[in-house]
Amino acid sequence: MDAEWGSVCSFLVAYTIGTDFRPTSRRYPAADIACFDRYGRARTPSGLGVVDEIDLKAKPDAVRAAIELLDPPSDRWRFDPEQVPGGGRLRLHAPVDPGSDPSTTLVDVRRTLETLAHQLNS
Repeated sequence: MDAEWGSVCSFLVAYTIGTDFRPTSRRYPAADIACFDRYGRARTPSGLGVVDEIDLKAKPDAVRAAIELLDPPSDRWRFDPEQVPGGGRLRLHAPVDPGSDPSTTLVDVRRTLETLAHQLNS
């Protein structure tokens, strides 16, 4: 490997079953799920943001219903529930205002996800 370059992480781009090989689906643009600086932070086309996700026992319809009852800190937060084996996954995208601390937003995001998990998994 060239001395100027290094490997930081690996991305799943395909999977195999026997000799069958095909690209994996891409549900989200890379900018929405790539995290830079440290876990949970991402730089999106609209600026700095926080992205986190949690797996839940509940199906997406129940997750959507629980989200409707929330009072999130910002109306710009985007909740993306999806079906996964055994339940659902919820990804939460939260933009960070200029001059604000992303760590504070990440704490709010994680608290919101944990609250939803507690409501749905109990």
